[in-house]
Amino acid sequence: HAKLEPKYQEALWKKRFKLKNFHDEVINIFNKQEYGDVILPAQPQLQADMNGMHFMVPKTAADLMTYGKRLKNCVGSYRDRVIQGQAAIVVVTDFGDLVL
Repeated sequence: HAKLEPKYQEALWKKRFKLKNFHDEVINIFNKQEYGDVILPAQPQLQADMNGMHFMVPKTAADLMTYGKRLKNCVGSYRDRVIQGQAAIVVVTDFGDLVL
């Protein structure tokens, strides 16, 4: 929380969340501060719902970082490649739980 700029601290305190989710909320806002809301190219052909699984493409660089941290992998580092069209990242959820 201390590393958030004032406008991002204000955004944090305006959000409603349970105390147990405080860490996740701080990380999400910190990622927006650090990586910006850089919009990634849309890939509608990679989005689908099949057999209870939801395939989606992260919309912003901050989303990409957040997914990488939650999954404990390096997809956040692919931001520039995704922006340049050299890579596409697809996030998969299974009935709302992040899988891939």
